[in-house]
Amino acid sequence: MNLAEILKSIKEQNLSKGKLEEYEQDLASLYATMMMRIGELKKEKAIYILERTNPETPDIKNKRLWEAGTKGQELIELEANVKAASQMMRSVRARIYQQY
Repeated sequence: MNLAEILKSIKEQNLSKGKLEEYEQDLASLYATMMMRIGELKKEKAIYILERTNPETPDIKNKRLWEAGTKGQELIELEANVKAASQMMRSVRARIYQQY
């Protein structure tokens, strides 16, 4: 399942404890995968900026150029998705503990 599908499924109010635990595991796995990809993209970003650094072009311009590119956009989206997944994991945990 992707993040959007998990988030949609979690919104259902009458989920069993087992199903909530399953979604929590799915979210944790997805979270880890996204964090690893973020690490890769940040390394690429650092190399991109370092390779283009010179006295005539400020770093901020290179950063903005990278962010406007495909991989920069992917990083922006992943960072937002990681925050959403983290919040949903907390929410799911709270719902699990409410059922005890």
